[in-house]
Amino acid sequence: MDLIKRTRLLATGVATLAAALSKTVLKKELVPEQLRWLGDAGVLVALAALIVVMFTKVEMRRKCRIGLLIILLTTLTGIITLRATLVEQLQYDGKDYLYLVGWELSAKAAKPCTDKLSQSISRHDLIRCAGVANIPMLYNSSFHSASVLYVFCYLGFLGVFVILVGKKTQSQPPESHGTK
Repeated sequence: MDLIKRTRLLATGVATLAAALSKTVLKKELVPEQLRWLGDAGVLVALAALIVVMFTKVEMRRKCRIGLLIILLTTLTGIITLRATLVEQLQYDGKDYLYLVGWELSAKAAKPCTDKLSQSISRHDLIRCAGVANIPMLYNSSFHSASVLYVFCYLGFLGVFVILVGKKTQSQPPESHGTK
């Protein structure tokens, strides 16, 4: 019985940590302004993953663990890649904000800014000219695809992380209490 309590407490701690990270550090450094709701959704995903861990007493098979590790690494790579390539950091009133963009710029939507500034305008200056509210229009479907991919990677990473760590704590052998 002591092992069950310890395991549940540890799994709860992991889910709480993942939820707290989702609401603070991850939200501030990884989540673009257009997807700010992901911090709250991350809490729900961490709690759902915790429920999966707590109510499945079956030990995970090696193939399942490897599959989940592959998903974890793939989603982590996706988050980092998207953050590095498709997130623009802009400063307003002395504060930095992150904005997700898309892969392909719509020449028609960008035309007023490119005519006004120059043909070789930077992505940063283009967004400032058009306004952050117009980012979806500037990048059309590639912005929406990037958003869906970002959501999938972020929430998938959190959920799989909680499941893997929670299951690992469940499979730990009970500690000996000085008796042989």
